[in-house]
Amino acid sequence: MEDRGIARLLSLPEVAEILAVSASVIRDLVKYGELAYVHAGRGTERKHLTFSVAEIEGFIKRHTERQHYVLGAKTLRHGTRKRAHELAVERATTGNKDWFARTRAELKAKKK
Repeated sequence: MEDRGIARLLSLPEVAEILAVSASVIRDLVKYGELAYVHAGRGTERKHLTFSVAEIEGFIKRHTERQHYVLGAKTLRHGTRKRAHELAVERATTGNKDWFARTRAELKAKKK
């Protein structure tokens, strides 16, 4: 058989095996637009789904994550990320004393 430059399409069970999930998960990914498919065959009720290798590779690249763990000290309650009010208090109390004075002056000017 001669090579015509057309990539081989993967069947639904093959894609499920490659991604290590069930066929119903693949159907859900198609349903919600995460995976593009090629409709092969004539079925209208239950379509024969086939997938290009490039689409599967792209899906894997889009959904690859790298976990980054912070080894520094954590805040007591909320992990490493500070809440908005914690940041506001920190800004108001450290180094920006002119900001506090300026804000206080603005409030006095508004009251007059």
